[in-house]
Amino acid sequence: MGVGLEAGLAIDAMADELAIELDRADAAAISGDADELADALAILGEQLFAIRPFVPGKPLPVN
Repeated sequence: MGVGLEAGLAIDAMADELAIELDRADAAAISGDADELADALAILGEQLFAIRPFVPGKPLPVN
């Protein structure tokens, strides 16, 4: 089961930028750098939560 064509195309269009942040998050997790990990994951979330079906049903906390 996939996310649908529209979401798939949107993710594909951002794939390079998403990959950079995913690699950054992975490296931060391995090294134990919690601040860097949180920053990378926040950027990934901002990008992905703008795409249906990932749009949150209610506003996310600011922190």
